[in-house]
Order: sequence, then C-alpha cells, then structure tokens
Amino acid sequence: MDNRKYNQNVMTNAMRNGGGAQINTPQFPGWQEGLSQQQTQMIIKNQKRIKGFTISTATGETITNLELSGTARVFIGFSLQPLVQTVLADVGLYPNEFQLTINNEIIIDRVHPIFFGKDYMDSEYYQLVRPLSGQDTITTRINNTQAATTMGLTIYYI
Repeated sequence: MDNRKYNQNVMTNAMRNGGGAQINTPQFPGWQEGLSQQQTQMIIKNQKRIKGFTISTATGETITNLELSGTARVFIGFSLQPLVQTVLADVGLYPNEFQLTINNEIIIDRVHPIFFGKDYMDSEYYQLVRPLSGQDTITTRINNTQAATTMGLTIYYI
C-alpha cells in the first residue's frame, strides 16, 4: 500500500473512531478538523513564506535583483537591517537611501533604511501588500556614502 493511501486510511479511521487527532494521524493543518486533502493543500499553499537575502553594499550604489519562488502570488512585506549594527545610535552604519521596485513600480523611493528595521517597526516586518505573478522583477537600490556594510533583507510573501 503506498504512503498516500495509508495516510488517507489512517486519517479516515481516526476521524471515524471518535474524532480528533489520534496517534499516527498526519499532522497537517486542517486534517484534524476533517477537511479534505484538497482543502488542506489550500491552507498550506496560502501560508506565509519567508526568504532572506544578504546584500553587500559598497560605497556608492548597489542594485540587487531578488528572485522569489515561482509560486509567489502576494508580496506581504519586508524587513531590512544592517548585519553589523550594535546599537540604535549606529545610524552611521546604515546606507543613506533605499529603493524598492516591484515590476517597474517604484514602491519605496529614497527612504533611509533605518525606518525598515526592527527599531522602528511595531511588527515583524514592514507591511506592503502587492500582487505577484510568479515571474516578477523585484529590485532594490541602495545608495551608500558610508563605509561598505552588509544588509540583511527578509521578504515575506504568499
């Protein structure tokens, strides 16, 4: 018996014999509540994904093309932080300007990157919802008049 058929049988038996999660029940969100495999796959498909990038910013302008999964459908937001910062007062470690472009639309233009870091946000990331097609062009442009530094960029998407 193949694993998929075995898992379906285990799940069917678990739900039929008293409901709720039982030993050997597959641990996917929704299956414990009796949702179908297709409904469970939709829940998983719509969960937030996170992808990190390390951007080395030399003195001058640094342009970085970012690639997300071909299944990316919604850009949710991002977080940007220098990886060498020790305290908030180290503003001099930040580059001067940050620009974010998604599919030729300039979303953020010439904003100081410090405003997109953990010290200036109330949540995990800066929310900026935009539709994606799975074949998107996402570009960052960082202008740096300071010494070269390394920035950590985290993209949140569905």
